[in-house]
Amino acid sequence: MTDARREFPLNVTGAPSEFSRSLLAQLETIAADLAGVQDMEHLVETIESTLGSIVQPEYTGLYLLDPDTRNLRLYLAKGFSEVERAEAERTAMERHPGAVFRNGTIFHVPDVLNDPKHLTQSSLRSFTIRSRLYLPVRHRDRSVGTFGLASTEPNAFSNVHITILSFMCNLAAVVYSNILAARERESLRQQLIQSQKMEAVGRLAAGVAHDFNNVLTVILGHCDLVRTRHDLDADIARTIDSLRRSADHAAGLTRKLLSFSRQQVLRSESVDVDEVVRNVRRMLSSLISEDITIDTDFAKNTGHVFIDAAHLEAVLVNLAVNARDAMPDGGHLHLAASTTEVLADDQDPRSLSPGRYIRLSVVDSGSGMSPETLEQAFEPFFTTKPPEQGTGLGLPTALTIIRQASGDIRLESRSGRGTRADVFLPVHVEANGTPALGVECGPPLRGHETIMVVEDNAPLRELLRQVLVENGYRVLCTGNPLEAPTLARQHGTPIDIFLVDVVMPNMNGLELMDRLLKDHPQARGLHMSGYTDESHPVAQFKELNLPFLRKPFTIEEMLRRVRVSLESPSRTAASASVTA
Repeated sequence: MTDARREFPLNVTGAPSEFSRSLLAQLETIAADLAGVQDMEHLVETIESTLGSIVQPEYTGLYLLDPDTRNLRLYLAKGFSEVERAEAERTAMERHPGAVFRNGTIFHVPDVLNDPKHLTQSSLRSFTIRSRLYLPVRHRDRSVGTFGLASTEPNAFSNVHITILSFMCNLAAVVYSNILAARERESLRQQLIQSQKMEAVGRLAAGVAHDFNNVLTVILGHCDLVRTRHDLDADIARTIDSLRRSADHAAGLTRKLLSFSRQQVLRSESVDVDEVVRNVRRMLSSLISEDITIDTDFAKNTGHVFIDAAHLEAVLVNLAVNARDAMPDGGHLHLAASTTEVLADDQDPRSLSPGRYIRLSVVDSGSGMSPETLEQAFEPFFTTKPPEQGTGLGLPTALTIIRQASGDIRLESRSGRGTRADVFLPVHVEANGTPALGVECGPPLRGHETIMVVEDNAPLRELLRQVLVENGYRVLCTGNPLEAPTLARQHGTPIDIFLVDVVMPNMNGLELMDRLLKDHPQARGLHMSGYTDESHPVAQFKELNLPFLRKPFTIEEMLRRVRVSLESPSRTAASASVTA
């Protein structure tokens, strides 16, 4: 670090060439001192040290632009008390530092006693300050800060001082810009690492959830079979019902995993935001304790958004439950819905696309979050709750759901000051269209047709065979997609519908279905799976408008979708009726 006591004697009485040489030497020394600076602490130390060799003002303030808040931050504050420093930083943009920053011009008052308009300013410390100087800190015609100096001596800053200090400020601007650029590069590198980590965790989560959905389908199916086939006593019936509720809960967890990994099949539609808020408000009555007051604020006909309604409700409930947990001793919870406009010139790096948005707000008066916790809030598996209370998937899943709908979630929080969560979703203009046929209003469940089931999971395959046979169907089963076309051709009677899993070894279900329907053009096809992954051919479901049955499904849902497909006049109509 440069020695703070080093002097740069300028021979101002000698020949002009001698003065020029001494000035040039000083400027070269300043440049050399600042050339190796790579961090803010070193920059501030170097400027403070260099300043002492040029001039000794009683008060010095180095204000630099904070790229996050877009306000001037006071990095060097010589002669300031803590209170004065805080006040100077808070009002910087409104006073001379802000004016010089915006104008990019030097502000110099050689003697305030000869400049009456400055005598009324409280910052002159009862007129002990006699001279003031503010210099812009600029790089490539762009201001990045302001350097302010004040002295109790009149005429403390000569033209030579201003020349040297301006040179130092320009070099400091270059160094500061380089520091910010290095921070941005590191931030992008960390984002890339985080993105890769999220992708890896997402793929793992999707794989686990997909396998688990097969297990859940079998559990749910056998629960339904036992409940419908036997005259059970009350205790056994309660046990079966408890088992089924647990399986339903597990299915909810897999939906969270699949939403987090962006591989769940979504049922997006035009959703009335006011209705969602009302539904959530009713749900919260049983989730929020009585020592927490809840109020809602939304205009009539706030608007519509295009999203899976159940997922949006789950997002808001998750935010509300987080708020509840932050108020163990009671408090206030506020739900609001409003519209807002995002402009094209929004400078926020996280900006949404320009347009009209609906903002759903969940605000609490709870304990709030520290900056460190707030920064990690959306990381998967990060939680401040005990293991038995939190999984760390709530907020990451909520963010994934909202971003899939072209929206975003913003959090604001301070320790002890509560938390505000804003969900932004683009306004959806309702289009005229015919609603899809719901499974609850379809045809009867039983049939007599021939069905071929291709499912590599043996327990699930056996459950499907058993249920279909009991409901009157003739069933042909295989767990090997490679042998399915041969078995279908060798079967004595025409096959009416193929029920095919999507993800199987050796051949995916979409390719298999294509082969089967080419050999049996009169047949229908129905795919089943727990997710769609864009890296697999199943991403073509929506593009090709193919029928789809989402796992885990109930026996009734499977039977009804089979009937819908069989009784549709064409494959396209069947697709429109049953696509999830």
